[in-house]
Formats: sequence, structure tokens, C-alpha cells
Amino acid sequence: TLFRSLPIMFTGNKQIYDLDYRNFGNDPFASQQAVADSLLGDATDIFTPAEILECKTVNLTESDGEGYRRYEKIDKDRDAYILYSIKVEDPMDDPEEPACLYAYFDAPHLQNVELFRYDTDLGSYFGEYRWNIVNMETHTIDDTYEISLHPLDETMDISGDYFYYENRELVKQFCDKIRYNESNISKITSSHLQGSINIKGKDQCVVLSVPYDNSWHISVDGQDAEARPAAGMLLAFDAGEGYHDIDIRYIPGGLYAGRIVSVFSLAIVILVNIYLYKKRYAPMEKHII
Repeated sequence: TLFRSLPIMFTGNKQIYDLDYRNFGNDPFASQQAVADSLLGDATDIFTPAEILECKTVNLTESDGEGYRRYEKIDKDRDAYILYSIKVEDPMDDPEEPACLYAYFDAPHLQNVELFRYDTDLGSYFGEYRWNIVNMETHTIDDTYEISLHPLDETMDISGDYFYYENRELVKQFCDKIRYNESNISKITSSHLQGSINIKGKDQCVVLSVPYDNSWHISVDGQDAEARPAAGMLLAFDAGEGYHDIDIRYIPGGLYAGRIVSVFSLAIVILVNIYLYKKRYAPMEKHII
């Protein structure tokens, strides 16, 4: 969805420093919307909640757990499922290219569950290799969209269900705006990035679509810059208006200490060897003289 559209290096409004995506719980759409709004310093309305017309259970009992709902099969030999009926709308109001409908389900742990769109099996969900936002793809305006979760074990625990439309035109406008300040990357590896950026605006900071960590060391025009978390998760820093050369390196915190220990150990080894050499050969040299 939206985060996949972010370039490696871009600029955003400094409001992004004050945002923490964790404040939005487990709703990935609300957190993405908040990040987009903060980066631009304005409301974007990229995501619109879809209306759940009905949520019914088949061959399942429901009970409350601590922060989740537990569903348990009544007849262990029959298929059981939760069926969501979603009202199909189009926030883009474009019949030729309707908005994308996305779904995400949250749970307290891994589980053995199958996800269906109408009668089409979309594969496993809540698993080690599949637990993500799902594009529900084709749908007809003014129709009812059916999505269901089928537990393959006796129980299934769910702590959240989220359905949103994504406005592709607004996503494009968002990407164009964050690319307004021209950036160029001349070198990139897993631990080193070099490039340049031209910042137009005092309220702008530089953001990278890599996770924040205090082991990142940033140089702007040869001067150290402070690494800061953007939205509580992305790497960001201030550079000021104008054209800047950027150098960013990932240096683990223990690396400096490791280098010091290594040098100290090497010095000890050298001193010990000098001492042993003198102890062994000094008497011989005196005797020869």
C-alpha cells in the first residue's frame, strides 16, 4: 500500500517528528494515513473506511479473551467461518478505475486459518509466511463484497478486522509532493548511502524509508547531523534549506568499543612480546659484550 510508494530518500514536514505510529494500535491504514498527513503537513484522505454491513459466524461460538475474540468450532467435522459482508463503494467516484479495497486482520498469535474472497480460496492467513494487508481486487460498485476466515483448527482468535479503500489518485499526488525536493542517490549498500538533496522550505526535513536506529551516523556537507525518528520508525534528520551532500553510514554501537578493545589487546600483546624478548636475549647480549 502507501509505504511501498515511498522513495529511498525524500523530504517531509517536520510534523513527522511528533508522530508515533504506535499510537494508532494495530490499524495499519490509520497509521499510514497519519504518516502521510504529517509528511505533507496537511490532510490527505488517502484511506476511507469501508462499511461492514454484516459480520456473521457459521458453526462457531464466540467468547471474549484478553484483547481478542475467540471463536470455537461447534461441530469439529464441519466447515466453520466468519463471513464479512462489505458495502462496495467508490470514494474516487471513477467507474473506470474504482478505488482499491484492502483488508487486514489482527490476532494475538500465529494460527492455521484460510482466507476466502467469495468462494475463492486466497490461501493461508495468520501464518508465518502470510499475515499482511490483502488487496481484495475486483469488485462491482453498489454490490456486496464477501470475505471470510475459515479456521482449520478448533479455535481462532482475532483482535481486529480492518477494511479500507485506497484512493490511487491521491497516492500519486502524495508521491509527487514528497518528491518535490529533488534528491539523488549516488551510492547505496546495506550500511552506506551517499547522495544529495535540494530542500525548498524551512519546515522540511530529510526522511529515509529505512528503520530508525541510533547506529546511523549522518553527515551533511561534511558536518555531523543528528539522526532522529520520523513517525517513531523511519530515519530522518535536519539539513536546512538549499543543496546538500549527504553521507549516511550504519556503524553498530559496539564497533567503536570493539576497535578500542582490539587496539588495547594488540598493544598488550606487543608489550608482552617485548618483555619476553628482553628477558630471554638481554643476558646473552651482556655476555657477548
